[in-house]
Amino acid sequence: MTIEKYDQSFKKNVILALFTRIFTVFTNLIYLNLYKFARIDIDPFPNGSAASVTFSSSTLMELHVNVGGFGDCLYLLDGRFDQLRSFYIKISIISTLMMDPLLKLNKVSYF
Repeated sequence: MTIEKYDQSFKKNVILALFTRIFTVFTNLIYLNLYKFARIDIDPFPNGSAASVTFSSSTLMELHVNVGGFGDCLYLLDGRFDQLRSFYIKISIISTLMMDPLLKLNKVSYF
């Protein structure tokens, strides 16, 4: 594994652990703003299969995040936040080449 891939994998694991910890500790959380922090790169469909990340919240109503791509956005909107009413997102890269496979793999149709 190259250093660059190791760094990306490490960053992804830290971000996912952070999300999991936030929703475990703050069980009544209704507002979360992560704009000031690093971009979230979840890579929700590695090699065409759904990721095994299990963080969720039944109380979160408003979420503000920066994500790497459209897939990260769809991943966060897959039902894990069933009370979410407001979703503010900054997407770094939107590629039409990546959107079609992600929409087919995603459980929910947004368009």
